[in-house]
Amino acid sequence: MEYNVVLSLKSEQDIDEAFVWYEEKQVGLGLKFYREVRSSLNRLKTNAESFPVKLEDSIREMKLDVFPYIIVYEIVGLDVKVYRIFATAQNPNKKINS
Repeated sequence: MEYNVVLSLKSEQDIDEAFVWYEEKQVGLGLKFYREVRSSLNRLKTNAESFPVKLEDSIREMKLDVFPYIIVYEIVGLDVKVYRIFATAQNPNKKINS
């Protein structure tokens, strides 16, 4: 089964902000981050159920391989709703509530 990956406005903002932050640290690093996020989102299309439920009854988390971020999402029917691309250094209470 292949899911549709649907990004929330907040998750898109998370990607943009992290891209800019990494790019300011080192030219090209933002692009590496962006590519890893895109690759991970593509993996969710076919493997969304492989990652553990972490919050409430249905919110799952997928760790990125290189960067210290997680993708916070929920499977709803045939959609994977991505709520956050969350830096693990942040307060974990902000995963969904901000």
